[in-house]
Amino acid sequence: MKKLSDAIAGSVASGLNLDENKRQVIAYGLLAMMQMAVILLFSVMIGLIFQFAWEAVIVYFGVGLLRKGTGGVHSESLMSCTVMSVTIICVLSAVSHYGLSSLTNGIVFGVIQFCLYLFCSVVIYKKAPMDTPNKPITKPEKIKRLRKQSFITLIVYFILSTVLFSMSNGKEMLISLSFSLNCALLWQVLTLTKAGAVIIHAGDRLLIPRR
Repeated sequence: MKKLSDAIAGSVASGLNLDENKRQVIAYGLLAMMQMAVILLFSVMIGLIFQFAWEAVIVYFGVGLLRKGTGGVHSESLMSCTVMSVTIICVLSAVSHYGLSSLTNGIVFGVIQFCLYLFCSVVIYKKAPMDTPNKPITKPEKIKRLRKQSFITLIVYFILSTVLFSMSNGKEMLISLSFSLNCALLWQVLTLTKAGAVIIHAGDRLLIPRR
């Protein structure tokens, strides 16, 4: 993917007579889009095979939209990030489809909702937005804006997941979609914590060849 994005960026920069910095920006943007497309494609393909394609789509976008505001720990390599992303999306989708879709008790769902969103609210308030050494976030107004964006997304997820469960009337598909969104929320919030960092770094150790 990197070679392809570099080649396309080089052609665009050459055609438009852009400098090296702008070429690198184009290459980075193309690489990010390619990676997102590959992750979505493989997640949906696996989902179609194992019958959790819709759950995979919800987890994919659920994590991505919230991450725009919260940030989170990063993998050490493009390949490791891609493989782990597909794996995590599929695991969460499978858990929602095969493990949680039979949960029809409204009281139990309400307790889970309360505990989950309380936990996520506290973590987001304390940790978000999480920056990186390459992209530090230092301006107070930007921190405030991203944190507000994260809480708005959190509220939207709460409403959507609650509505999906309330409309389900015992239909496992809607219950599964509701929990898919909650699983996406939980995973993304975990990437703001030490526990999430441990999981990501463990995946890096497994997937990145060491000399």
